[in-house]
Amino acid sequence: MDEAALSVLRRLDTGTELSGLVRVTAGRVLAENFLIDRLSGFHERYPAIDIELIGEASVVSLARRKGDIALRFGSPKNSELLARHLGRIAFVLYASPTYRDSLDRKGTP
Repeated sequence: MDEAALSVLRRLDTGTELSGLVRVTAGRVLAENFLIDRLSGFHERYPAIDIELIGEASVVSLARRKGDIALRFGSPKNSELLARHLGRIAFVLYASPTYRDSLDRKGTP
């Protein structure tokens, strides 16, 4: 991804406008609840790039252009794909006080 980003910057320096379709595939929750809200800034900066956001967790073939970028929780196994760690995500479990207290007493619900 570093090389791709540098390539983009080199193109911008030469005055060539970036354009075309980029398919981004991510799990539905990540796509709908995180990415959509954050893509407007990208669109303002690169209006000629069309982003197709595919919200599904199934494995897609990047080689067959079913996606250009795949965002997943974890690294691909047995793959020749280039993977980069982008960040951390935290999950929190919520429960009513009654249910939580039942877990504390029994160890299970």
